[in-house]
Amino acid sequence: MCGIFGANNGRPVASKLIDSLRRLEYRGYDSAGIAVVGAQGLDLRRASGCVDRLAAVVRDDRPEGTVGIAHTRWATHGAPTDVNAHPHAFDGVAVVHNGIVENHAELKWWLSDLGHEFVTETDSEVLPHIIAKMRRDGMDHRQAVAATLEYAKGSLALAAVFEDAPDRIVVARRGSPLAVAISEDGAYVSSDPAAFDAVGGRFTHLEDGEVAELTRGDVWFDGADGDARRNRWEPVVLPQDGGDPRAGHSSFMAKEMAEQPDAWSRTVASARAFAGVEELAAADRIAIVACGSSYYAGLMARAWFEREAGLACDIEVASEFRHRGGVLSERQVVLCLSQSGETADTLAVIEEMRAAGRRTFALVNTARSAMTRAADRCWLTDAGREIGVAATKTFTAQVAALVVLALRVAHARGRIDADRLEKALDGLASLSDMIRQTLALEGRMASAASAFADRRSAFYLGRGPAFAAALEGALKLKEIGYVQAEAYAAGELKHGPIALIEPGVPVVVVAPSDHLFEKTLSSAQEVKARGARLLLLTDAGGAARAGRLADDTVVLPGADAWAVTVSAVIALQFLARHIATARGLDVDRPRNLAKSVTVE
Repeated sequence: MCGIFGANNGRPVASKLIDSLRRLEYRGYDSAGIAVVGAQGLDLRRASGCVDRLAAVVRDDRPEGTVGIAHTRWATHGAPTDVNAHPHAFDGVAVVHNGIVENHAELKWWLSDLGHEFVTETDSEVLPHIIAKMRRDGMDHRQAVAATLEYAKGSLALAAVFEDAPDRIVVARRGSPLAVAISEDGAYVSSDPAAFDAVGGRFTHLEDGEVAELTRGDVWFDGADGDARRNRWEPVVLPQDGGDPRAGHSSFMAKEMAEQPDAWSRTVASARAFAGVEELAAADRIAIVACGSSYYAGLMARAWFEREAGLACDIEVASEFRHRGGVLSERQVVLCLSQSGETADTLAVIEEMRAAGRRTFALVNTARSAMTRAADRCWLTDAGREIGVAATKTFTAQVAALVVLALRVAHARGRIDADRLEKALDGLASLSDMIRQTLALEGRMASAASAFADRRSAFYLGRGPAFAAALEGALKLKEIGYVQAEAYAAGELKHGPIALIEPGVPVVVVAPSDHLFEKTLSSAQEVKARGARLLLLTDAGGAARAGRLADDTVVLPGADAWAVTVSAVIALQFLARHIATARGLDVDRPRNLAKSVTVE
């Protein structure tokens, strides 16, 4: 979370900093700020709220200077206020920071005893104070930043500018990602290489513990072999679409939902060519480790690994798995899922597995990410860049890739022959047409949403993969609709949750007409008997068998129960989006959330 950008390009940089922050705003909407160094010295502008509020401040009083740093914040320590916004400055040093300084209280006590005064509630404010102290102790700019990495514990990605050195930016990282770029006009730093789209040139990621200095014409790395470092620079891939970024849709979420058929097709095609699947096939057990929607994608695909591939599959929450100290069998493999490739807890699992001498596997949607560099084997979904905070096309693409992996593992383990594999993969690819049919149900789901829009809570039920779909649907409603939505395995209803059912409470039941349909329908009857308002998502066969039980029944496309479940995920995306819209909420910028979770 949080976004960092910095520029040293010989031209007034305030506008460039603001424009680049807009590219990073998906990382945090709580506050934003810039610090510019020029003839007038060090000049800060900060504002709570979105980047547009900062832009208004800068428009009225633009700082002048050709070197600057910028930040968009997702608050961890301290409320999202003007004073807590980054950059933080002290004694001619300004710093922007991603991550958490875990020992900030101890550092504040130490510095306060030396006469330093603090004005914010943040952990990050200690960083310019430490750098300034190191400078007063005789260190140069790079040495002072390097020493700060030693004093401050936790995850750090930082960029600093100096009133007494208006020609440079010093950057460093430990844990949190950071990249630098060189173009024809200058040098840049960003927490996400996507921000380099506006500058072009070449970029490279900082290594863990590395410090670098950006002058206008070059980047200098401490402790790095120059020739080896030059070989790691990659070209910035410039975007091809120069038009409306929402392509005529009302929101990025709406645009990205509409892109799901193509994202599904591309990902199935890519996954058919994934190298190294045999390494999974040689395992005796697989642990899929993830957070949020990625966790639910793993849960939804779990049955394919177990039923088709005969491979026992555990689904683990990354933040729990890494601290539990569980025991892995000798031939068990860990597959980490992340859409951004930067998820802190999941990335930590990869690093800990590698430290323990185990090969690591990852499935991500972002080629230029920390996980693609950290994992021994990384596979890429092909959903395309996703701007909306709530995962839509990246979720369905993950499901597609996992099912292809499971089928290919099944073939490698001799459980299905080549002919059956190809037929199954062709069938999976053809689900893009079913997804298009589901997208055509938007009006139907908007109508269903109208009965839910004024409710403060809702329940979702399902069994097997449909339970995973229910979990993902409930998460979407929580994320963008701010509704207390809870999903339960339908068989668990009588073990407590049914006590919460009262007249009028919305209950969504995902029930493809499979061998579990009657059992799921029984749970639906139990909540209906207690006055719940029931929305049933099923196929034509299930609708016929359910009769008039539900207050509203949506018939989904799909030739089998699995396809209907995929269709249900997309229908539930519509449900959440239209409920949020009816409540007047911004579906692309849900409160308290950011697209990439780079802190624990």
